[in-house]
Amino acid sequence: MKTRNERYFRFHSAAEAIRFAIEDMPGAALRGMAIECGDNRFEGDHIRALYDAQDYPLARKTR
Repeated sequence: MKTRNERYFRFHSAAEAIRFAIEDMPGAALRGMAIECGDNRFEGDHIRALYDAQDYPLARKTR
């Protein structure tokens, strides 16, 4: 039986959760990651697209 290393985090805003997913988690983790906000669920590449969007409200980490 395969075990999954699932963790649950709570953030004050979806933007903070998105930033954490992109800036603080290893890139490979994004494939299995989901952010739930109200009735909305965002996964993997959609999380990356939200972070890269021009209207993303938080400052991004300089690369």
